[in-house]
Amino acid sequence: MAKNQKTYGSEFKAQAVELAQEIGGHKATKGLGISPRGLFTPG
Repeated sequence: MAKNQKTYGSEFKAQAVELAQEIGGHKATKGLGISPRGLFTPG
């Protein structure tokens, strides 16, 4: 069974990191609708 993985562009990733630095990682991932592992996992 294939996993449904979303891919995000470098602009989205940069904005997500910036947001996490401003308001905290947990709030940022919750607001963006992504898992915390998605924000903090390299790749």
